[in-house]
Amino acid sequence: MDMKRTRILLLLIVVVLCLALASYLSYYYGYTTATAERMVVEEALREEASKAIEEIKKEAISAIKALKDEIAKAIDEAVKAAKAPVYVVGVEPVANVTVEWLTPLEGVLAKLPKTANVILSNGSKVVSTLNWTSITDPLFPEYKYSPYTAGVYRATATVSLPYGVYCTDPKLLIVTTNVTVMTPLLPYLYPNATPLTDPRYKDLFNQPGTYKSERIVVDGLNRTYHYYVPSYYNGTQRMPLVISLHGAWSCGLANLLGADDYAEKFGFILVCPDSYGYIWNIPGVVAGANVTIDVNFISKLIDVMSEKYNIDTKRVYVVGISAGGMMATYLALYLPHKIAAVGIISGALSLAALADAGVKFPRPMTFVITAGTYELLFGAPFDEHLRARKAVTYLVEQFNCSRTPEVTFWPDPKAKGVYWPPTGERTAVVRYVYSGGVGGVQVVYFEIIGGGHCWPGGMQYSLPSSVGWVTYHVEAWSDCLWPYLSKCTLP
Repeated sequence: MDMKRTRILLLLIVVVLCLALASYLSYYYGYTTATAERMVVEEALREEASKAIEEIKKEAISAIKALKDEIAKAIDEAVKAAKAPVYVVGVEPVANVTVEWLTPLEGVLAKLPKTANVILSNGSKVVSTLNWTSITDPLFPEYKYSPYTAGVYRATATVSLPYGVYCTDPKLLIVTTNVTVMTPLLPYLYPNATPLTDPRYKDLFNQPGTYKSERIVVDGLNRTYHYYVPSYYNGTQRMPLVISLHGAWSCGLANLLGADDYAEKFGFILVCPDSYGYIWNIPGVVAGANVTIDVNFISKLIDVMSEKYNIDTKRVYVVGISAGGMMATYLALYLPHKIAAVGIISGALSLAALADAGVKFPRPMTFVITAGTYELLFGAPFDEHLRARKAVTYLVEQFNCSRTPEVTFWPDPKAKGVYWPPTGERTAVVRYVYSGGVGGVQVVYFEIIGGGHCWPGGMQYSLPSSVGWVTYHVEAWSDCLWPYLSKCTLP
């Protein structure tokens, strides 16, 4: 029994050992196979890595070589640039400037840029000082900056040459910019200008008489006007009334300025109304113009002033410049029973239009007309003198004046050293007086040779390149208007 049990136990041990051996042999041969495969893979990876490393080495060596070449080239160029001279190739534009009317030259210079960027041949920029040398009319450089003259001036400066920099063309060192002067005389063109009602301008209205600004309602519209009463008016003696009409884009106060001197000197009450908008209602000039709006306003204004003051109602005169002169023409046409005579400064367009249409005035009356042969409107020729000549012929024929005028020249061609047309003069004046008309009326024409769209003898309110030149051979009030208007009375 024990032997049998022992034999069975031995058999079991042998079986277990066989199973263990089989398991070991299976593990051993499996491990050996996997290891061999892994070794093959690792060898392949090592070969690929070696190849990649070689490629990277080659690329790195090539990149380093290229970088060395670039550095060497840059150093070479830098050395050459350091040895080569640097030139000015240009100057960057500088800012434009806008100033108020009556700004002194020092004030303009203070606002102009002090420096500019100079562009160099090596591509760099340096800041350099500007030296402003002139501020002039862009078309007429002989006309230099005036605080009284509005428009766009050209300011010119030279650039200080930076140290160590060369310039082969002096023009490269010249800088220009625009200086715009705004004027309250043309508030519709320069809406940002300080108006003439501002206290800063009160000293301009410096006559000893009375200044007033008032309004009335006519045809449902608020209408404004400004006037001056001479200091010696006391209400006991009748005074003439002069209504002065401003041009387009302007205002009544602009006409009052300066004319108040002559109202005080010659003894008339001066009224300067405002148009309703930037221009009067002039047929053929303003689209859809209703001329009666302004005719009714001026008619009412004459009545109001006659109620306030002791006006000589037989000596009411209307004068106007530009569009104001055109409106004066229609007042003569529609208010002949209130207006004794008319003065037109650079505004004969409506008269010429009436001549073309064959319109007759209700009664003869004296007309004084001035026109320049070089009138400009925003720089464009206006041919005002051609319209004025047509208007003069039309009036002379209609009023049956003498066809042979009395002619006077300024400067006097008989004076020593004077040649006609005069040399070295911007303007000259020829006056034609056609007398002997019905009821003693006259047609007086002042043709201003070389003159612009301006008030004769007045300020150069805008640049010559914009409106032309003011003449100072005659003065509108003293020489052109008052000597003839003042003699006229209503029949």
